[in-house]
This record gives sequence, C-alpha cells and structure tokens, in this order.
Amino acid sequence: MLLQQPVLPGVKQISDLLRWGVWDKAWKLINNGPATADIRLLKADYLILHNDYPSAEKEVTTVLKTAPNNIKALQLKATLQIRARKLPQAIITCKNILKASPASEETELIMGRALLLQKKIS
Repeated sequence: MLLQQPVLPGVKQISDLLRWGVWDKAWKLINNGPATADIRLLKADYLILHNDYPSAEKEVTTVLKTAPNNIKALQLKATLQIRARKLPQAIITCKNILKASPASEETELIMGRALLLQKKIS
C-alpha cells in the first residue's frame, strides 16, 4: 500500500489564501515553506496586509539583492514606497518595471495609485 505524501501548497495557493483572507493558514504555510524568493515575497504580502511595513521591506530587499529584476519584488517595493508616501520613487520604480515588462497590468495599477495620491497631495 502506497502512502500519500503530503502535498505542499504552491505559491499560487498560498497567494489565494492571502487574497481570500485565510491569513492564519497562509502564515503557517509561509513559515513552513523553504526560504525561496517566492515564499519571501508571500511573507512580504502577508506583512503588508498586517501593516508591518519595515519587516515587509526587509523581505523585499533580501529578494532584490539576489534577483534585482524580480517583477513581483519590484512591485512590492513600489507598493511599500506608496505606503511611505514616497510617491515619486514609486512612480520611477513602476516605470522601470514597465520598461522590462510593458504588459504588466498590476504595475500599471500600482503606478496609477501613486499618480492619484500624488495629485491629491499636491
């Protein structure tokens, strides 16, 4: 008789848990997962959802040190820049992402948010 090995959920499944608000389960899976770039970015997503921006920034910075062109990490960096009201830097970060990945709708949304906030503040 073959025993089934427990299937570790993938990045997509954990991301879905975060999006659906199943944070406790997502957090357990993130902490039990390997320290890959994807898991670190999911951790940053979780930390942003819980307003722990300094810890989220550390996770994003760690990923960017090893993979400076990681689009998800750069998007999170722009999101954190918006939260810190560093709107011009966030817009520059988004423009750099769009140079490399012009079809990134997520990046366009992040940049739009920064532009709207910049207009409201000015």
